[in-house]
Amino acid sequence: MIETNFKCNFKESLSSLFESGIESYSVVKPTNGRPDCIYLKIKDGRTLRLSSYINELDNWDEIGSLKLDVLQPTASQINFKKLTSKWCSIKRASRLVIHGETIKADCGLKFINELDHFLIILPSSFPNRVEIKSTFYDGDFEPECDLVQYSEVKL
Repeated sequence: MIETNFKCNFKESLSSLFESGIESYSVVKPTNGRPDCIYLKIKDGRTLRLSSYINELDNWDEIGSLKLDVLQPTASQINFKKLTSKWCSIKRASRLVIHGETIKADCGLKFINELDHFLIILPSSFPNRVEIKSTFYDGDFEPECDLVQYSEVKL
């Protein structure tokens, strides 16, 4: 069985990274097309960039996953949109995983705050792009797989 994980430039667990909550976000989107990435400023002051990459599997199959990079504090040129204080408390954070006969792939992330508002970040059906679904983001949502195909696994 092939197993794929997120690509991360840090060793810290994802659950501890998000335990202080999310303060603000910024979506990088070309004039036409799907978002390139989303930046999340977590409550402890660090900035996280989430983008997508392609895992090549057997027989020309492929599946998208997220690449997570903690940026240096010099990320001040990013135009962040502040979230409500309810996002400072993440009630549940999950990996969104595809399970198949020959693959188990960490594909995306889902966060739920104390008001049960959600943020979902997944690879797009368009290569190397991300899809974002949330109560605070007004954009189309075309993930690589149907949302019901992903299993939620708590971080």
